[in-house]
Formats: sequence, structure tokens, C-alpha cells
Amino acid sequence: YLGESPATLKDLAEKRHPFFAKLSKAKRPVIILGAQQFEQKDGAVLLAQAQQLSQELSKNAEKGWRILNVLQQVAGQVAALDLGYKPNFNLCAPKVLYLLGADNETLTKSKPTGTLVIYQGHHGDAGAAIADIVLPGAAYTEKQATYVNTEGRAQQTLMAVQPPGMARSDWKIIRAISEVRINT
Repeated sequence: YLGESPATLKDLAEKRHPFFAKLSKAKRPVIILGAQQFEQKDGAVLLAQAQQLSQELSKNAEKGWRILNVLQQVAGQVAALDLGYKPNFNLCAPKVLYLLGADNETLTKSKPTGTLVIYQGHHGDAGAAIADIVLPGAAYTEKQATYVNTEGRAQQTLMAVQPPGMARSDWKIIRAISEVRINT
């Protein structure tokens, strides 16, 4: 255990922490920052210190080894980043907002006026609470699917149980919607 304050990271980045000597010899060192660190007022400083430490550790690490990592706090965030998603929701006022399993509570604070919100998912989370239309989707245990985990690796699931009631696999819901023309 090295510590729990930003001062520990600063000391490591500046090579003043007693553990730095051992860490700098590692062939596969890892720095993991929680995504919430970037929401703090000193988030930019923490990132700069982590990058500085990562640069220093790369001198002895295996070539191509990824030292600095961010642990996302929302399921699916890594996949969204892989797809090139950028959070520009507040820059537009869409006529229709389709939430596919979106459970981010910040949506409830920024729902544009006059926007039709369609929620597809399970467990009635924050997205369902603001939706005008709720389409019951199957949970991960109730469908075969591929997910990207927080390490950026694709993982497949198999159906363990049947979805309850009217719930369906996501692709079946989207396929059914594609057969209907809606005039807006």
C-alpha cells in the first residue's frame, strides 16, 4: 500500500517516493486511474502527474506496454470510446433520443424540452425514469451478446434464463422498429 492521496502520485512522478526505485525496474508497470479522478478540480494535474510517471516508467518497460490506464465507471464506456463517441449531447436538441441501456443519471438533468425519449433496457434505471416510451430489453443473463469490458476486451455471454414477460433481446427490438415507419 503506497497511499491514498494525490501527494503519493506526485512523489512517484517526481521520483521522491521510496517505492519509485522498485517500480522503475518493472517490465510491465501499470498505473490505473479511476475516471472520477478527472472530475475533481485537480483532475488535470493528476493526469499530468500520471503521464509524467508513465513516461518515466516506459524507459524500462516492455516495448508497446500500456502503462497508463483509466478505469471507467460506467458499463459500456470503453466501447463508446472505441467507437469514437464524444459527449456532445448538450450541443443539440434532438427530436428523438433513443437510450439503449443508458443508465447515466446526468441524462435526467439535461433532457431537452420537446424531445421524445425512448428507453430500451432493463431494471428501470435512470434512463427509464425520463422516458416517454419504455421498451423492455433482456438483461445480460437473458440474451447472447458481446460486450467490451473495462480492459477493452470483447467478451461474449450466453443466455442463462429466458427474459421475463415482454422483454426481448436488443436486436429483436431494433429489428421490429426497423419495420415500422414513423413520421416525425
